Amino acid sequence: TVEMIELLRDRGANVTARDWRGNTPFMGACEEGRAAVVSFLLARGVDPTLRAPGDKTVLHLAAAAHVYRAADQVATLRLLLEDGRVSVDARDSQGRTALWWACRYGRVEAARVLLLEGGADHTVADNRGETPTDAAMLRVVVADDSVQLMKVGARHHGRGGMTVMVSYTECCAVFTSLVL
Repeated sequence: TVEMIELLRDRGANVTARDWRGNTPFMGACEEGRAAVVSFLLARGVDPTLRAPGDKTVLHLAAAAHVYRAADQVATLRLLLEDGRVSVDARDSQGRTALWWACRYGRVEAARVLLLEGGADHTVADNRGETPTDAAMLRVVVADDSVQLMKVGARHHGRGGMTVMVSYTECCAVFTSLVL
């Protein structure tokens, strides 16, 4: 909570210290969609440009986060975008953007915010040549997050020993209709 962070900070705790995973408390707040803590720490001068393991930015962490309420994730992303110190199209060690991660994990609201409010480039490919649309192919999520589209088509990706054939064109159409 903000109160706990404030108490620890007032008593000299290092709010930029890294945990066993290599993340700072700010990174953890972004990853957990704790917008109030993110806002508090930004207002007190935390550096949002520090990178997490895998060269991930806080936008990567927030976009891929599994939070219980999409509104918390959206609020966190908006704070980071408004701050403006982290590029919406920054790449991690695999060349992936925050939008790529949001698409990979089916975070439709996060993808909307990154695209429509942050101006993310949906054509940026990672080190393997995969775009955010490619990342969404195995995880095209519709309105209630319960249906996945998997159809036979032109592109394939091996995942966990299973090869799934997915139509790139159909996924692009579904993804575009969901996000835009």
